[in-house]
Amino acid sequence: NNVNFRPYQLPAAEYLTKRKRGMVQAPAGSGKTVIAAAALCIALKAKQRDCKVKAGWMANTQEQVAQAHAALALFPDIARLADVTVACAAAGTDWSSFGVLIVDEAHHAPAPEWQRQIQSCSGAIWGMTATPPEPHESRHEPFCELFGSDWHIIKRKDVGENLARAKVFIVDSSDTGLRELIDADIDRTVAWRRRYWRGGEGELWGQVAWQSIIKLGIVENGCRNMKAIELARKHSGDQVLMLVNQIEHAEWFAENIPNSVACFSKMGKKKRAAALDAFKAGAVKCLIATSLADEGLDLPNADTLILVSGGRSKRHSAAGECCGRSLGNRTGAFTILPTRFIRSRRNKAAQDRTHTASWDTNLRKTIANIDENNLKYSLCSAREYIYLFADERHNAAHKNRKLKTDMA
Repeated sequence: NNVNFRPYQLPAAEYLTKRKRGMVQAPAGSGKTVIAAAALCIALKAKQRDCKVKAGWMANTQEQVAQAHAALALFPDIARLADVTVACAAAGTDWSSFGVLIVDEAHHAPAPEWQRQIQSCSGAIWGMTATPPEPHESRHEPFCELFGSDWHIIKRKDVGENLARAKVFIVDSSDTGLRELIDADIDRTVAWRRRYWRGGEGELWGQVAWQSIIKLGIVENGCRNMKAIELARKHSGDQVLMLVNQIEHAEWFAENIPNSVACFSKMGKKKRAAALDAFKAGAVKCLIATSLADEGLDLPNADTLILVSGGRSKRHSAAGECCGRSLGNRTGAFTILPTRFIRSRRNKAAQDRTHTASWDTNLRKTIANIDENNLKYSLCSAREYIYLFADERHNAAHKNRKLKTDMA
């Protein structure tokens, strides 16, 4: 097979072929699907068999299913030696008759339905993900039971030659009086919901706080929304990818940004595919996506990323995921603009300093590698600019709300 492997890909593939349980942890854009397909091809060719092997490939989205088929097509020997079934986890496939199962986005594996399907396979089980559970997480133990604890890890520096140079600029863009508005909304909503709430008090405060912050701090934050529109229009000649939290928010942006389209899972497979194809072809200049873009979205022609969605660590990781899919040797000025918009009046100075440090660390780990001088490399496929609205302060507000409840 005439495949031009990156230096770190074949060793990762060979690692999988030597294990019945294996896990490749690699950054977004490192070519994990190619690694898995290469491992399957090597394993099939290593031993002569009288009949074809049944191989399974479990993915999270239809887009990832398409990417799996594209990776498998790079190795014609696979079709000759195996019958490969690629399916979404939502299909609930029984893998009990399969000799090998490849699990894409394997960080979902600890979920009960994923576990059930994966455990049905008595053959080899190989996983791949950029974000496996941390040792302190409850998901870590079941994850290791499925894939083992001896992982093959590809680091960002291993992918460094394919990363583009980046710089970080921090700006603020938010409505005035937002913290007071959010606090008042939380107080009012908690008082109303408490009448029928059956859960714990801390859980009530946390749920209400998160919903209020998404609604008032992001979706209805006029200044912030206008800034995002301004950036999209500024780059009207580029291919712009905008990420948001909610479908309604995506549709609102699509109405206010010329030559743009909202893209989300519930719009239907055909419409979604048409929107993605139009963006890739350049017919649509701005693609506004929801959680659809969290994993497996391959948009090699994206020039600019505008992250409007909330800034929890998962969404930060999602930004790195979707931007790191199609890395190339591209140099240029990447502009990352984090906007921190909430500072609850209940914040303690020490808590605020601690949280700010945590926010900065998470941002840097997700978006870029750090060298002695600055942010040297960025895990992004966008070739020109990245505008990142990273709203992490809600976590501190959430904690203080719970603290207030505990003190009461």
